[in-house]
Amino acid sequence: MIKFAKGLVVSFSLLLAGCVSVSQEDIKAVDFGAKPSNYEERVKDFMAMQLKDPMSAVYNFRLPLRKAVVRSGMLDNFTKYYGWVVEVSVNAKNSFGGYTGAKTYFILIAPDGLRWDITDRLKTGGWVAFVD
Repeated sequence: MIKFAKGLVVSFSLLLAGCVSVSQEDIKAVDFGAKPSNYEERVKDFMAMQLKDPMSAVYNFRLPLRKAVVRSGMLDNFTKYYGWVVEVSVNAKNSFGGYTGAKTYFILIAPDGLRWDITDRLKTGGWVAFVD
């Protein structure tokens, strides 16, 4: 039930993102960086640092990489970030050797190449606006 509620919150946040407007001036003034050609490998490298057993991970990239403006939630003082966002679901083994079940993540690849898991930022009042 908790996983369902978390998924519902993230889905609702993304739904509201369609209602969010980002000015054309903001979009023109910001450097989103070049579209990363190897984003799947970069996401896998990033997630490997977060997982107990990265070799067991099964990835499902759900949305194509898209140019986006991300506004974080309350935990990050509603800061705006710019870059490329991808939705990926990851299922990997836990410490007991069993698969945990697929968990959805939203990863931002910033212009400087850093990767951020923005999933929690979306759960605390943040949003994503795709601008491409």
